[in-house]
Amino acid sequence: MDPLEEVEDKLESGHLDIGTTVRIIRDPYFGEIGTVIDLPNEPIVIETESKVRVLKVRLMDGREVVIPRANVELIET
Repeated sequence: MDPLEEVEDKLESGHLDIGTTVRIIRDPYFGEIGTVIDLPNEPIVIETESKVRVLKVRLMDGREVVIPRANVELIET
Protein backbone atom coordinates (compact mmCIF):
# COMPACT_ATOMS: atom_id res chain seq x y z
CA MET A 1 0.00 0.00 0.00
CA ASP A 2 1.19 3.52 -0.84
CA PRO A 3 2.42 5.39 2.30
CA LEU A 4 0.06 8.26 1.51
CA GLU A 5 -2.89 5.86 1.39
CA GLU A 6 -1.83 4.40 4.74
CA VAL A 7 -1.90 7.86 6.35
CA GLU A 8 -5.32 8.58 4.85
CA ASP A 9 -6.64 5.22 6.12
CA LYS A 10 -5.36 5.99 9.61
CA LEU A 11 -7.04 9.40 9.56
CA GLU A 12 -10.28 7.88 8.38
CA SER A 13 -10.17 5.17 11.04
CA GLY A 14 -9.44 7.90 13.61
CA HIS A 15 -12.84 9.40 12.86
CA LEU A 16 -11.77 12.35 10.78
CA ASP A 17 -15.03 14.21 10.28
CA ILE A 18 -16.41 17.71 10.03
CA GLY A 19 -15.75 19.39 13.38
CA THR A 20 -12.60 17.36 14.12
CA THR A 21 -9.68 19.35 15.50
CA VAL A 22 -6.45 18.83 13.56
CA ARG A 23 -2.84 20.06 13.55
CA ILE A 24 -1.21 20.73 10.20
CA ILE A 25 2.15 18.98 9.87
CA ARG A 26 3.49 20.40 6.59
CA ASP A 27 4.38 23.85 5.27
CA PRO A 28 3.08 26.44 4.60
CA TYR A 29 0.73 26.01 7.58
CA PHE A 30 3.01 23.83 9.73
CA GLY A 31 1.94 23.83 13.39
CA GLU A 32 -1.39 25.57 12.78
CA ILE A 33 -4.43 24.13 14.55
CA GLY A 34 -7.90 24.23 13.10
CA THR A 35 -11.24 22.55 12.63
CA VAL A 36 -12.27 20.44 9.65
CA ILE A 37 -15.12 22.17 7.82
CA ASP A 38 -15.33 20.06 4.64
CA LEU A 39 -14.17 16.64 3.41
CA PRO A 40 -14.55 16.56 -0.38
CA ASN A 41 -14.76 12.99 -1.70
CA GLU A 42 -13.04 13.55 -5.02
CA PRO A 43 -9.24 13.87 -5.20
CA ILE A 44 -7.91 17.14 -6.63
CA VAL A 45 -4.65 18.10 -8.31
CA ILE A 46 -2.49 20.21 -5.97
CA GLU A 47 0.47 22.54 -6.66
CA THR A 48 2.90 19.62 -6.92
CA GLU A 49 0.67 18.17 -9.65
CA SER A 50 -0.18 15.18 -7.46
CA LYS A 51 -3.79 14.06 -7.30
CA VAL A 52 -4.78 13.72 -3.63
CA ARG A 53 -7.75 13.74 -1.30
CA VAL A 54 -8.02 17.01 0.58
CA LEU A 55 -9.85 18.61 3.45
CA LYS A 56 -10.86 22.16 4.21
CA VAL A 57 -9.79 23.53 7.58
CA ARG A 58 -10.78 26.72 9.41
CA LEU A 59 -7.66 27.85 11.24
CA MET A 60 -7.84 29.49 14.66
CA ASP A 61 -7.34 32.93 13.09
CA GLY A 62 -10.40 32.38 10.86
CA ARG A 63 -8.62 31.63 7.58
CA GLU A 64 -9.96 28.70 5.57
CA VAL A 65 -7.38 26.54 3.80
CA VAL A 66 -7.53 23.43 1.62
CA ILE A 67 -4.75 20.92 2.27
CA PRO A 68 -3.99 17.25 1.57
CA ARG A 69 -5.46 14.91 4.17
CA ALA A 70 -2.03 13.38 4.70
CA ASN A 71 -0.76 16.75 5.97
CA VAL A 72 -2.74 16.71 9.22
CA GLU A 73 -2.79 14.82 12.47
CA LEU A 74 -5.80 14.38 14.70
CA ILE A 75 -5.85 16.14 18.04
CA GLU A 76 -7.63 14.25 20.78
CA THR A 77 -10.03 16.49 22.66
